[in-house]
Amino acid sequence: MESGTLFKMGGVYGFAAGCVCGVIAQRTEDERVVLEAKAIAVENAIRVAVEAAMRFA
Repeated sequence: MESGTLFKMGGVYGFAAGCVCGVIAQRTEDERVVLEAKAIAVENAIRVAVEAAMRFA
């Protein structure tokens, strides 16, 4: 939902927008969040966002 709003605002106001998502749970196996996977997903998301910002700046 939040990314949809971000993309819409980018289109309306003329700025570039992006979204990085990470998987932190295997819902078919269990409902609990795997904290190790969450830490890795956060690090990877930050890395991707910074690299994208540097490329498109």
